[in-house]
Amino acid sequence: VKYLTVYALSLDNKKRPTDEVNTLYELLELFAASEREELVGQRVKVEVVGDLESLPRSCQEAIAGLCEATAGGDAMRFRLAVAYGAREDVVRAVREVARRVALGQLPPEAIDASTLRSAMWTAGAPDIDLLIRTGGEHRLSDFMLLEASYAELYFSDVAWPDFTAAHLLTALHDFGRRERRFGLTSSQVQADKGLPAR
Repeated sequence: VKYLTVYALSLDNKKRPTDEVNTLYELLELFAASEREELVGQRVKVEVVGDLESLPRSCQEAIAGLCEATAGGDAMRFRLAVAYGAREDVVRAVREVARRVALGQLPPEAIDASTLRSAMWTAGAPDIDLLIRTGGEHRLSDFMLLEASYAELYFSDVAWPDFTAAHLLTALHDFGRRERRFGLTSSQVQADKGLPAR
């Protein structure tokens, strides 16, 4: 696993009761402080996906400090989605692309999916291969809708705080048994691999 993104706080989560939101901010700060040494030691680069500036100053500083401390990590990219929403990400990206067109920096006919992706919070990361939804919910909750267009979905009844390495291995094992078709038929995928059709 070279990329791992955790949906820590959605934009909509920020509309919850103040005490609950403040607890989430405190947990983010605690994570940034308590996991720094481990992440640096494991050569994990932490990045933020979302509107970090909308968080309280202490939370911004804690997360920014973690990102700075791990900037040299080359073993894995751990992306922390905070104050994130996929629809807002797309809207922001469309506005940026429109601005570039208006300034004459980008001809409209040159716009494609990669143009949009390059203006998003999630720029620079590959599309999602496996999306694990914990807590028994069966929805995406405005999480990386464009990036998850061909993701394999795995649903677990286990709540996030209780989701262990063993649960992750079960999900990865399930993922490994799936046939990734990306819009093709099973026969086409088998032919592309040089295998006889099923």
